Amino acid sequence: MAQPVAPQLAVEAAARAAAQARHAHGAGTLDIVLNGRTGTMAFTVAAQSVYGFEREPRTAAQREERAASLTALRARIADMVIFDPSLGCTIIATTVHAGNDSHGHGSDDGDHVHEFRDERNRAHIDVHGEYTLSCAKPLRGHDIRFGFTKRFPSLKTVDVRVRADNREQVGRIEADRGTITPS
Repeated sequence: MAQPVAPQLAVEAAARAAAQARHAHGAGTLDIVLNGRTGTMAFTVAAQSVYGFEREPRTAAQREERAASLTALRARIADMVIFDPSLGCTIIATTVHAGNDSHGHGSDDGDHVHEFRDERNRAHIDVHGEYTLSCAKPLRGHDIRFGFTKRFPSLKTVDVRVRADNREQVGRIEADRGTITPS
């Protein structure tokens, strides 16, 4: 049975509104869900804060900058979300892409981009990454530090939410200053 068009449009409109509400230059969000020694992470940030523009690249230099930024988020996330080395943690990127992909077919290379438009019809693109986390020892009681601004100087603020064992902690990391300690 085909889905009625109106509810589908309402869902898409709600997704666009949510994206616009969280989209801010210089700011990102990081959600970490922990389950003992494993977990998942989801990171979202305005493309402007990561590679300097929010549209399709127009030059070879812009394509290279976008590719380098996405590669850093894939391969160097452990330099941006820093766990105590004694815990033996490994972070693996499961997907990193540019665009607001509510259709479930985001491309890791950013070639398939979904943008949203604000009230002035300006295009906006987010970068989104999802990761798995595996540690040799439990994470509870150990600080999580951050290094996003060191890699991406335009990214000044990251709102972090950590969920573990039915507890939630939130914090705002400003210019890599601050820690979150899962309890």
